[in-house]
Amino acid sequence: MKILFLGDSSNYHRCVAGALARMGHDVTVASDGSGWMQTGRDIDLSRTEGLWGGLKLCCRLHRLCMSDFKGYDVVQLHDPVFARLKPHRLRPIFEKIRKANGKVFLTSLANDTPYVGMCLDPNGPLRYNEYRVDGAPTPGAIERPQIEWAWTHPPLSDLTRYIHERVDGCLTALYEYHIAMETAFDSQSLAYAGIPIEMPASSAGIEHIEGPVRIMAACHKGREKEKGFDVLLEAINRVVAANPGKATVDLVQNAPFDAFQRTLESAHIVVDQLYSYSPATTALMAMAKGKAVVSGGEEDFYRFIGESELRPIINPDPRDISAFERQLDFLINHTDALMSLMKQGPEFVSRHNSAELVAHRMLALWEKC
Repeated sequence: MKILFLGDSSNYHRCVAGALARMGHDVTVASDGSGWMQTGRDIDLSRTEGLWGGLKLCCRLHRLCMSDFKGYDVVQLHDPVFARLKPHRLRPIFEKIRKANGKVFLTSLANDTPYVGMCLDPNGPLRYNEYRVDGAPTPGAIERPQIEWAWTHPPLSDLTRYIHERVDGCLTALYEYHIAMETAFDSQSLAYAGIPIEMPASSAGIEHIEGPVRIMAACHKGREKEKGFDVLLEAINRVVAANPGKATVDLVQNAPFDAFQRTLESAHIVVDQLYSYSPATTALMAMAKGKAVVSGGEEDFYRFIGESELRPIINPDPRDISAFERQLDFLINHTDALMSLMKQGPEFVSRHNSAELVAHRMLALWEKC
């Protein structure tokens, strides 16, 4: 098939595009490189700030709709906001893409109206998320209330609804996004894809932990409270201070994607996020390299993916940070238990998140719809 991925986040589309290309498909990725991450793409959709930058990108996209964005069997959009433009600019571009190609699908990769609405619902299925913990606003929600407001009000909510009603189907990246999308799509046009991860050429990881346990704390600068990174880092620093000489913390902020992957090599534990139910890209990449991770790993998620054996994730509960501190203290002082978690990671990612597996899930929905 001839496939266009439009937009990207954390190298998601680029990674699965590589797997599809290896299967013999003709794949193009058009994106802004996930902003500062500078992930790979075939067509660059970066924009400069300000009105002039937006106008230039808008004109470029309209020109691309008459040339490079025509004649695809499948177009897969990165969320309703598939380029850095205002909703009223995106709607006519979306219509041109829909009319000039075969099927159009959506990847549920991040915030959108159904997901944010589910997070804000006091009777929703998530006990905690980046907006609410047991119904109370998180520090990130208090700091940036404009995000939840934007997704639950026009024009973003109108754009989301408009696109959801006109795409052929939706593929979800996380358990949380999937249960949110069940309110917008029927079972025939919705499928869980997961996050694609390129498995390392060698499965050999760290065989023994010599010296202090190396903890890598990776965050997006400016999103520390949204991801609960601030809470986790304070807890980790307390544990490290209580165990002098037994652990170190390396802070990594906004590293380009390729450089970030290289920094993973020497870590034993990689810290991702607090409020998620399931592991996202940073955690899965680290697990594939044989690292223990601090990320989402709720039983709801394990049941959803059908995993009954492996439990490789250190899963902090934002309602009981002291329990996380006790677990981390135990692992620092019992490196055999830490090694057990580290060794489960590659098998877990191979079972559930290899790029080829995610590509096959996408193909199944594309062919069905």
